[in-house]
Order: sequence, then C-alpha cells, then structure tokens
Amino acid sequence: MAARDEVLARIRAALGGSPEGGGPAGDQVPRGYRSSAGLDTGTLVGLLTERLQDYGTAVRRCPPSGAPAAVGEALAGRGARRVVVPAGFELPGLDMPTTACPQARWTPPTG
Repeated sequence: MAARDEVLARIRAALGGSPEGGGPAGDQVPRGYRSSAGLDTGTLVGLLTERLQDYGTAVRRCPPSGAPAAVGEALAGRGARRVVVPAGFELPGLDMPTTACPQARWTPPTG
C-alpha cells in the first residue's frame, strides 16, 4: 500500500467511512429540506428582491418581455463585451455576442 493510500485509509477510518463507500457515514444523514415556501410567485419575487438588496445587489424588476433589454442594460453598465448563457437561454436583441454553455441547464418557467 502506498503512503497516500494508507493516509486516506486512516482518514476514512477516523471519519467512519468505508473504503467501498468512499465517504463518511455522515453522508447517509436524511435531509428534510423544504422544497416549497407555500408563497405565491409575487411574494417570492418580492422576498428574493428584498434579500438581494440586503446584500447590496442591484435588482432590476421588469416583465418577462423586458428581460433581454434589462440584461443588456446591466451588462453594458458593467462594460461587458460578451456573455455566456445556459444552453437554450435566449436573449433576443442583445447587442453583444453570446456563447452557450452546454454544462449549464436552462429550464424555462412554466405557467
């Protein structure tokens, strides 16, 4: 056994993991995260906006049809010359080159 393998085996043993599983026993803890806040869309957007502003983030509110223009204005304000977007995400009318990132996934909103 190489020194590296021995060290890793000792770490796994100390953490309670098995060489087969590769991870510590803590990885098996059930996680009961909330998946819904029970709030309507308008309330959720308002809450997100408030929290983003608390962190000093500039927030631009616009209707879905105004998103390309708002994104373009924000990018121009930051001096951007090009932008990377998730594959399938469209910004029609944006006056700068876009590059699709195949690893990122865009799921259009439903409803």
